[in-house]
Amino acid sequence: MTVRNGIFLKDIEISILKIVIGLILQSMSVMPFPILPARSLAALGERVALARRARALTQRDLAFLAGVGASSVVALEKGHPGVALGTLARVLDAMDLLSEMDHLVAPQRDQALTQFAISRLGDRK
Repeated sequence: MTVRNGIFLKDIEISILKIVIGLILQSMSVMPFPILPARSLAALGERVALARRARALTQRDLAFLAGVGASSVVALEKGHPGVALGTLARVLDAMDLLSEMDHLVAPQRDQALTQFAISRLGDRK
């Protein structure tokens, strides 16, 4: 084993290898957010911002009313994918728009669910 200044080169090589493997594994676990969902989140954020401005609220005002941090409102309006669904619900509630969440994945608008129900009813002959 080669020693320089009291340090084993093999130990340094192993440490470097561990760091490189860790970085590779970390980069593999972070996948880019898909384009279509990102666009939908951005559009949702724009609609939330428009609703806020129509009520003459600042982002800080809305955050206070919703009981969330101002950075959460900013992230929501920017369409950040990490915003919690609960944050969206609180913000909508603060603007008296909570009932809008009832339209998300509404059964009557889901064609697959409609087809499933029709096929199940057909099996009951």
